Amino acid sequence: FTAELDLAMRNLQAITVTTDGNLQGLRDTLVGISDETRFTAVEVANAAVILGQAGLNTNEIDDATRAVTLLATATGSDLPRAVDVATSVLGVFNLESGQVATVADVMTQAINSSKLDLEKLTLGLQYSGNIAAQQGIRFDELTAALGAMANAGIRSGSTLGTGMRQILTSLMAPSTEFVDVLTRLGLTTEDVDV
Repeated sequence: FTAELDLAMRNLQAITVTTDGNLQGLRDTLVGISDETRFTAVEVANAAVILGQAGLNTNEIDDATRAVTLLATATGSDLPRAVDVATSVLGVFNLESGQVATVADVMTQAINSSKLDLEKLTLGLQYSGNIAAQQGIRFDELTAALGAMANAGIRSGSTLGTGMRQILTSLMAPSTEFVDVLTRLGLTTEDVDV
């Protein structure tokens, strides 16, 4: 156990170019997070390594590790999966590395307040994230929309994502049929411009 933790901390130090003094403080924080959660200190340290590989500095890792452990706990998933999903959002939505904690918090809140689970949310983001980001839709807005769709009875994550992608595509280049539907509803394409 101690040897595995030491190895993870050495890997983290190499990735983040952290001094021995700062590393000891981070180690204490990671062990503290482990004491507060269902994850071992080694699992938490390995999650911190993945966060470091995603470009987070030691201060950001401190905040993000706590958030991703809460995400993993809320969803019943393993820690590497939660870290992977949260850090993947950064690239899609062109977010700063320090925003991982916020992303994890938004995901946790969405899962706790809707019929989403981590797998559905991941698939929904996978299928619709890029087009939403291109349209200027924020991550939290897309997550809320996916949650609303899940609450409306859409059970499959891929259906959530492809449905959202189709909606956004229709709004980008509306067909005559779509414009006709809007007209019948008393709306214009400007009224539904995302």
